[in-house]
Amino acid sequence: MLLSTFALFLLPCMQAPTPALQRALISDDAVARFEAAREIATGDERTQSWILEEEEKGTAQYQRAILLAASLMGTEKTFAMVERASKRGRKADPNRAFALLLYGSFHPDAGIEASRDWDRCVTSFEQACLLSGLLSRPERLVVAPWPSLITSEKDAALIGVLDVALRLTGSKALGNHALSEAAVMLTSVNPRLDPLPAGLFEQQKQASYPDMWRLTARRTPERSLEDLQNQALVDEHIGLVLCLFEVQGKHRQALFHHDRSRAMGPTEQAWLWGAAGELGLEIPGPTKPTLELHQVAGVLGLAQQNLKKAKEIAQSYSKVAGRAFSLNASFTTRWTAGTILALSGMEADRLLLQQAFEKASGVERQRLNPIWKFANHGFEDETLRSYWLRHWIRDLGGSWIGYLDAEGRRWTAYLLLGGSTEAKNREPLSVAYPELEVLPKDYAVDHVLYRDLAEFLLSDEYRWNQ
Repeated sequence: MLLSTFALFLLPCMQAPTPALQRALISDDAVARFEAAREIATGDERTQSWILEEEEKGTAQYQRAILLAASLMGTEKTFAMVERASKRGRKADPNRAFALLLYGSFHPDAGIEASRDWDRCVTSFEQACLLSGLLSRPERLVVAPWPSLITSEKDAALIGVLDVALRLTGSKALGNHALSEAAVMLTSVNPRLDPLPAGLFEQQKQASYPDMWRLTARRTPERSLEDLQNQALVDEHIGLVLCLFEVQGKHRQALFHHDRSRAMGPTEQAWLWGAAGELGLEIPGPTKPTLELHQVAGVLGLAQQNLKKAKEIAQSYSKVAGRAFSLNASFTTRWTAGTILALSGMEADRLLLQQAFEKASGVERQRLNPIWKFANHGFEDETLRSYWLRHWIRDLGGSWIGYLDAEGRRWTAYLLLGGSTEAKNREPLSVAYPELEVLPKDYAVDHVLYRDLAEFLLSDEYRWNQ
């Protein structure tokens, strides 16, 4: 997510973006443009100056990539640039719509002055972009005057976004449209919220939204263990792994054991193992010579409930984690393995982390910094330890929060670009749900803006906050 201001001083000096990066910024390929923007965002003060010099230069597509880089860099000056791009004009503008989404998602002041921010928007589409971004701070949307500003529009799409914010902050939804119903179902996986009455699901129109949202929603009375064990974990049914939170405690270990052999994809494995750890279930040791990311989500989840037991399990993974950490593995595999080494508490693992941390620079050093502190008993404070464990589990897509991150992105993408050519051509939006596509769009269905919206909304940078 956001690179904080102090991170700039941890990063090595970086010249203005290379010619290759600058060429990528003008590409018609949204993936190439946004990958270049992400790399540029890790730059130093000279890179910041270059970004500011590019303000309002180039094509609209180029400008959106520059705005993403500015948002991810996250300094006072780059935030000011995004804020300027989000100011009201005389008519709808695709760059302002994108800037409003980024402003709501990242700017520290977004949402504090409701009337000021609401006035930035010219159309309901721009209002939805702003509100969708503000779901990164949903607590701001539920404070007056936001609810009255939103409901006064009498727009089902805008009320749907408000309902997401209300549910994320533990309140009841207001609307009865498919968007609001879907928001209620999605957020019900949060174990801090009451489960939904089973009778509710008999009233819903199954074709109104993806079947996963209905199947995964936590309900009471609970579904039987036998019924859940007879379900195939394929396609939209993969969300059923989160029924670990629904069944009674005596059935949870049996369901976890049953689902472990049936959950094939990395996404549902991360949901399943993260949930099992969070519920304090028995997490098995390694069965293969390689470290798998979903296993780490399970061990870290267990550490939130039973730190002593999690340390024992981490020690059983120490050998495979050390191998993964030492090899020329991906950045994600290395930092993930590092959390196991830190949790194990073994001196050999600590020394391995120390050597890596001393050699690391830039983004890798920034990622290893809290892991190194964890290894050196820097997280004796339970609140701080819980924060980082939760943060790492989330980055691995684990448990209910990983599910809500993934499907929350899909909900917002259906809202903002549903019905567009881009949605029809992109997973996981290719199946149309007209009842989720009620927001009036400002642009033709084949407008390039929808490509950029999809590339941001379906990325790890966009998250609802819980």
